[in-house]
Amino acid sequence: MSDKIKVISVKNISKSFRVPKKPKSTLKKIANLFVKAKKKKQIIKDLSFDIYKGDIVGYIGENGSGKSTTIKMLTGIYPPSSGKITCLGKNPFEQRIDYVKDIGVVFGNKSLLNQDIAPIYSIELQAAIYDIPEKLAKKKINQFAKKLQVEKLLKTPVRKLSLGERMKFEIIASLLHNPKIIFLDEPTIGLDVIARERMIQFLKTVNEKEKTTIFLTTHNMDDIEEICNKIIILDYGKKVYDGNLKELKEIYANWKRITIVYNEKYNPFCDRDLEIIEKTDNVIVFKAPNKKLEEYLNKITNCFEIIDLKIEEPTLKEIVKRIYADGYVPK
Repeated sequence: MSDKIKVISVKNISKSFRVPKKPKSTLKKIANLFVKAKKKKQIIKDLSFDIYKGDIVGYIGENGSGKSTTIKMLTGIYPPSSGKITCLGKNPFEQRIDYVKDIGVVFGNKSLLNQDIAPIYSIELQAAIYDIPEKLAKKKINQFAKKLQVEKLLKTPVRKLSLGERMKFEIIASLLHNPKIIFLDEPTIGLDVIARERMIQFLKTVNEKEKTTIFLTTHNMDDIEEICNKIIILDYGKKVYDGNLKELKEIYANWKRITIVYNEKYNPFCDRDLEIIEKTDNVIVFKAPNKKLEEYLNKITNCFEIIDLKIEEPTLKEIVKRIYADGYVPK
């Protein structure tokens, strides 16, 4: 958990890009052949947040919401159009050479691994770039590889590895120099259930042992629930939530999800007044307001020949879906 040393400070940043503008008239189309018309598109809008040492932050947003743009600004790839970013006491863009020594980055579209050689050689090159002594580098590589159970794949060409195996080596390479902050984009993509659990536990251990701040973007809400102590939700470039998961769930604790497994025989018309979230084969998930929970249960038991019934709090995935639909989080 956070010891209240601020490592990332984002104050009122916005980011706009000049993008091609589609001409409408014939004259403008002809002119566009010589001088491309462009318009300004705002991706990030007046975004502010603070992150502290040891935080594990889930950065959530739909495709096109500005997640990648934010990370590129936080890692110094380009500056904000307005506002101020300070990471580890530095301006990421203006002081990038010094700044990147203290961060690790794993992007899905930018690999640290050479596809034509074994991962061990790319990771050793990474160690040399950061001036890590050879003996220490080998010790850390073997230690990390063993924890992620890829030690037997260290000398297998990267192109022969699965997506999940490559992701494990990407994370090993990014953690080798003991960064103070690591930015991870979909770290569990391509992993099976057991490998995913191992990855989550590995990241938790790194966080607890080294107090490494982790900034995580993912579409897997299970990852967020299992590892993050703080979440930030973006919607079309605007922040709609910044806080912990428990508080967010309390805001949306006014309804329950009722999951039933039922016998095939039932009246298809008697559940039409009930709100259904999911329906597959002999399983239905209902959304029941707390005030009407007893009423829902009575209707459900009368409608269906129930084999099993379960009442739960809404999942993070359902809460986030509701936030996107509403465009805001109630105070």
